[in-house]
Amino acid sequence: MPEIFIIVTYDPNTNHFVIEQTEAENYKEAAKLVKKNIFDENVFVLTREKFEEFLNYADKCLNGGL
Repeated sequence: MPEIFIIVTYDPNTNHFVIEQTEAENYKEAAKLVKKNIFDENVFVLTREKFEEFLNYADKCLNGGL
């Protein structure tokens, strides 16, 4: 059964993140669907749950909660 994946790509030249969402059977297929290389150190493929955990962690860091 397909799962929702969030692909986060960091561009060090602009210091920006690009966030894409796709539905796939696994993380390799998800990266392939959005034409990203999973071996690139600036590409992160996360399940929806892990992406939400990441956002919560980032929010705590930005608000001095750690």
